Amino acid sequence: PAGLLVHSTPGVRRSEEVARNDKELKPSLSDHDPRDVTNTNEDVVHYSSFAVLQLLLASNQLEGTVPPTLLTPEMVAYGPTGWILNLQSNRLSGTFPNSVSLAVSTAALQAILIANNNSFIGPLPSACPNSAPNSEYDFSYNQFAGDIPTSWASCKFRSLYLGMNPYLNGTIPSTFFNGSITFMFSAPFTNLTGTLSPP
Repeated sequence: PAGLLVHSTPGVRRSEEVARNDKELKPSLSDHDPRDVTNTNEDVVHYSSFAVLQLLLASNQLEGTVPPTLLTPEMVAYGPTGWILNLQSNRLSGTFPNSVSLAVSTAALQAILIANNNSFIGPLPSACPNSAPNSEYDFSYNQFAGDIPTSWASCKFRSLYLGMNPYLNGTIPSTFFNGSITFMFSAPFTNLTGTLSPP
């Protein structure tokens, strides 16, 4: 479709977002309770009726796995219609919880999930946005493996970044080039295959 950019070369795609480090953060996401309204680090976490509007934890040397309860659809139901979860450039590992991806994907207007530059393994989460006009998922620079989830074929992305995941394989859904992705798809240094010529 007109306006779709397909990025297939390595490199930095945008300036890194860096969360402030002048305030103490807990070293593990397993220790972080998003319902803890006593957290006063307003530059990192923003709350609205116990639901997270923005959870910005980039570049904080966080380790361990992402707890499935970090974000849940129940929390999202009480908040605004836009959600941003930024976990990029930490030391997070293990599989990425589908419940967290599902929570972000339920946003009606803005669904942004940034998890690049970590050490996530296993399959990509199956949940993805299907209605938000401004939706971006970035899982690049990890160790995800396997196929693109079949559910993603019917999802709506503005931008999707999967590059530098050498264990991703299988076929890119044809719908990615027929309206599912409206601006940018990037998957350099993966073993994904497919036709990159939109109809």
